[in-house]
Amino acid sequence: MSWTIPRSASRAAPFAAIGAVALTVIVRALALAGPARPLDADEAVTGLMARGILDGTFPIFFGRQNYQGALEQYLQAPLMAIAPGSAVALRIVQVALCAVITWLVYLLGTRICRSPWGGVLAATLYAIGPYYSVIKGVRSHGGYDMAIVAGLTLALLALAFSAEHPRARWYALGMGVAAGVAIWENPTAIYLLIPAGLWAIASAKGHLRQLVPWAAGGLAVGLAPVFIDWANRGVSLPIAGGPAPTPSSFIDRLSGLASPVLSQFLGVKDANPAVNPGIPSALVAGSAVVALGVAVWIRRRGIWSLVTLRRSDRMPIDIVLLTFLITPLIYAASSFTWFVQEPRYNFTLYPYLAIALAAAAFAWRGVAVRAAVAVCLVSASALLLAPALVRAHNSGAGLYSADGSPVHSHEAPAVVSEMQRLGIRYAYANYWVAAPLQFTAGPNAVVAPLDPGTATGHTLAVVARAASPAIVAAAGPNAIATEDALRRGQHTFTRHPVGQFVIFSDITPPWRPAGELPPAQ
Repeated sequence: MSWTIPRSASRAAPFAAIGAVALTVIVRALALAGPARPLDADEAVTGLMARGILDGTFPIFFGRQNYQGALEQYLQAPLMAIAPGSAVALRIVQVALCAVITWLVYLLGTRICRSPWGGVLAATLYAIGPYYSVIKGVRSHGGYDMAIVAGLTLALLALAFSAEHPRARWYALGMGVAAGVAIWENPTAIYLLIPAGLWAIASAKGHLRQLVPWAAGGLAVGLAPVFIDWANRGVSLPIAGGPAPTPSSFIDRLSGLASPVLSQFLGVKDANPAVNPGIPSALVAGSAVVALGVAVWIRRRGIWSLVTLRRSDRMPIDIVLLTFLITPLIYAASSFTWFVQEPRYNFTLYPYLAIALAAAAFAWRGVAVRAAVAVCLVSASALLLAPALVRAHNSGAGLYSADGSPVHSHEAPAVVSEMQRLGIRYAYANYWVAAPLQFTAGPNAVVAPLDPGTATGHTLAVVARAASPAIVAAAGPNAIATEDALRRGQHTFTRHPVGQFVIFSDITPPWRPAGELPPAQ
């Protein structure tokens, strides 16, 4: 009996892949209707950036940073012109990018699994998880999704590249552009770029002298915004950007990756205890490490050929395996990966996780066995994701500021409406409150974050000139601390509770953050 897939079935694979794309959109829409519904401060900043583009400002990086490229905000700008205060409009681009990623996963999975149905399985697995992949993917947090698009594009071009092809120079140019855009958008795309780059270099051996200038030119084009920003602001390259990290050692960061980050990445653990499925994270993480070890041992010759720039013995799956091998070293080498509350620094690996699982299923012989393994993988992924989304939604867990205070950003319209009723146009708030309020208020008010180093810190100068700016605080510890500080400073004020927020107005004498100057006389 032959286990060969009929040609008619292979022709149906692209339509099944379109179904996986539709599933991606449906799952992300459900996430946005549930646990991902609140608009956090970072998302609000990207909305302000997109609106700023319409007003003639052209950001290169997220907010005032020198990393996290702003390309996604240029895609969001037209939607902000239609619905300037809509979180849904802001996130449409993210959902669309996730759909694009799903299609790229299908194409790359088809090549790596050597079957279009392997690509369909990879695309389906990407569509339904893990939990953090879904939640983070639909949030507008900078260049995460676009970095994946660029990284997968480079991998596809590298696998299709041949130095003897009449269009080899254009392939080299395209790979350079994709690499540059990926680095600009998010430095963690380097996980994807190194293995694909090694594959391309080995494929170009004997023609490097003719092709390297084209690739270098493309890289310069992709990184052009970085160089422009560097020249204008005199800042370092984005891979070295960001605020000063919390001190940690290489071993500390490697330990954090092993636990809890790996379990978070795989969807069996979350910072929100209500989301956790109760599966022993050590068992899952250990199983993942063992599975990777077995795969690497099986493909050791191909991986070695990839690393040593040889064409013999290598296979496309070696790109994926090498990516997971180098990740711990790159991750622990960065001083910025001390943060272990979520696997944000591994987000760009999610497409390769889906492809690796699909490749494992298609490593079995026989259509029936492959189908059974595929059903098990899809079922397990769905059973991990769906309850996690439900539990996160039902737990009522929302957004929290750095001091632990909850931020009910869905009440921002009510706060802005009350500010307008009171005639308040200028106010201070912490970053987690200020950014959503500013996004909601539009031109009707200016809400400055108390931290001048945050992404919306430029508004401090505007509010500092106001005669008597108000203060908006989240109800609870934040509002209590604000009131205590005003009383200690012998300020009089009027307190206006609005849902889960408190507006402090008519502050006399006017209150200002330390270091801020009073309005010019």
